[in-house]
Amino acid sequence: MATLQKIRSKGPLLLAVIGLALFAFIAEEAFRSWQTSSNNSKQQIGQIAGEDVSVQEYQNLVDELSDVFKLSQGTNTLTDDLMNQIKDQAWQNFVNYKLVSAECKKLGLKVTDAELQAIINEGTNQMLQGTPWVDQSTGRFDKDALKKFLAEYNRMDLSQLPSEYAEYYQRLYKFWQYVEKTLRQNTLIAKYQSLLANSFISNPVSAKASFEGRNVSKDILAVAVPYSALDSTAVTLTDADIKKIYEEKKEMFRQTVETRDIKYIDILVTPSQDDKVAMLGEMEELAAELNATADPINIVRSSNSLMPYTGLAVKKSVLPTEVANALDSVGVGVLYKPEFNISDNTYTTFKYYGKVNQPDSIEFRQIQVSAETLDETRKLADSIYTALKGGADFETLAQKYGQSGTTTWLTGAQYEGANLDAQNTQFVKTILGLNVGDPQLVNFDQFSAIIEVKNKKAYTEKYDVAVIKKLLDFSKETYNKAYNDFSAFVAANQKLKDIEANAEEAGYKLLSRKDLYNNEHNVAGVSNTRDALKWIFDEAKVGEVSPLYACGNNDHLLVVALTGVNKEGYRPFEVAKSDLRAEALRTKQAEKILADIANVKSIDQAKAVANAKSDTIRHITFSAPAFVGMTISSEPALSGVVAQAKKGAFAGPVKGNGGVFMFQVINEEQGTEKFDEKTEEQRLNQTALQAASQYTYDLYQKAKVKDNRYLYF
Repeated sequence: MATLQKIRSKGPLLLAVIGLALFAFIAEEAFRSWQTSSNNSKQQIGQIAGEDVSVQEYQNLVDELSDVFKLSQGTNTLTDDLMNQIKDQAWQNFVNYKLVSAECKKLGLKVTDAELQAIINEGTNQMLQGTPWVDQSTGRFDKDALKKFLAEYNRMDLSQLPSEYAEYYQRLYKFWQYVEKTLRQNTLIAKYQSLLANSFISNPVSAKASFEGRNVSKDILAVAVPYSALDSTAVTLTDADIKKIYEEKKEMFRQTVETRDIKYIDILVTPSQDDKVAMLGEMEELAAELNATADPINIVRSSNSLMPYTGLAVKKSVLPTEVANALDSVGVGVLYKPEFNISDNTYTTFKYYGKVNQPDSIEFRQIQVSAETLDETRKLADSIYTALKGGADFETLAQKYGQSGTTTWLTGAQYEGANLDAQNTQFVKTILGLNVGDPQLVNFDQFSAIIEVKNKKAYTEKYDVAVIKKLLDFSKETYNKAYNDFSAFVAANQKLKDIEANAEEAGYKLLSRKDLYNNEHNVAGVSNTRDALKWIFDEAKVGEVSPLYACGNNDHLLVVALTGVNKEGYRPFEVAKSDLRAEALRTKQAEKILADIANVKSIDQAKAVANAKSDTIRHITFSAPAFVGMTISSEPALSGVVAQAKKGAFAGPVKGNGGVFMFQVINEEQGTEKFDEKTEEQRLNQTALQAASQYTYDLYQKAKVKDNRYLYF
């Protein structure tokens, strides 16, 4: 049990900040959708290479990754945004591994137990650095601490531990199982990627060419005929010209999944002036209660303040900005009257009780005592404490009762601003009040503990301030008016053309969105719009208008119209035409200029061409695109041709991004860097490894991955 006690960085605070909350709501919604769906192909979360991925399989992955995030961040809850990231990461990890493992199976690639153990023994992998088994004194992963934990966990009788600690150890063990599984998967993926990278064979010839492309630079006298110098009537651009470019670059317009184009009206319901007046009245009443009460903790808690108060002093940086800024002008025992803060739309009032100089870091050790009944717990704790006062060794006693007795640190960051319950508040106050080297027996509601403070440091000023901070929200009446008004508008405008014609006059803004994907978590950036997303992808026909959706945090009203369906495959020419017009025009302009300079054979003749500009461009290398000030353009094609040109020779023409170029090399320089074949090949190998990392796109297309998660968001 020694290792277990060592890695418990927060001691009894884990009662407050570590929990095992499963995301049952996802499963509930998923199975509800599964039961109501009439389309059998969509009863699965997706499909990879013809193999269905079940809702429950995906749910398990989300739960697993959620618990990892909770344990890593020391929290019970995850924000909606973070949950969405977790859902996407779980899916991405699963798909990538499925795709790669299938290829590795064909190739005979695998990760052995010995390889995995070698990675753990080395301890440098980034995943290992993010685990609790890191030696805080060295910052390195401690494989021995992990081994001790696993050995002790396998011997442990969890039924003999308090439920909170048993839960924590189980979560910690599951955390390690996730790390071990992910290490194995990532190592296999890295092997496959390395195999692909090494197929781009680096050799002495390519190494030498790469080195020279970076270290040989040339200066040129360049003549440019900018496209911008041509008269607008100089060339005629037709659809056929653009179509030619489209056929050449058609792959750029390949769409791998269907998307939707929509128009929508999103209304954010905001508080009215009456709501603001009512909130100010409520805050004034709360301020009066706070000023009169001897129990500010209960007043703050019952007010549902955004800033919790436990009676513990906190650093000024923990307090809301408006409170921290006002402290120096508010006397002890004085109430700060409610004020509105436009920056975060809140009202704030507070009472200042005083300032103390407290340690921000306290090193302590403890023996926690928990028996079958509370009476037995108290008796056992008394006997342990008596033995300790009689001269018994602290660590020996702790080990007798399955604990290490080693020290841990309590810091202000662990409790300041946290919504601690009474038991954890008592625990922190006890440690703050104990003298160094003076063990004390402390009885809590469900257990007892013998606590000894070994060190206190980082003394700093802290402030005892009871803050009531509340968001200015809209009233039910305000919401109902916004809902009824918008509902009447939607009812009177059931067709897209009507909404387009009447939205502005009614005071609503009609917005557009192109290429909405079904794997997005919301519509129009508004949370809780799953029903709207399902309507768009599952039910709507082009031109139809959706029902009115109440969404967001019950503060948004949304109506959507489907304006287009972009099928999987190549985007039609008419859709791509606008994106290609500029490039097609440059091509026509280049053709005109090339025809005009067909007989130019020298730099002097080039300078005499109509609309030509000349300048010296220095330090051009093959490895980087040249920037040409005359045309204000980056010119990779020019860099490539210059690299091959001989000093003194006239070269060109070169069709570029900003114009057509002709040039003469006037100087060539060799850089000071010395050629090292091995180093250069390693550089090329690294480049190849980056190129090989793009393999997932091809595997994804080959496997025909289907992502139907939008049905279950």
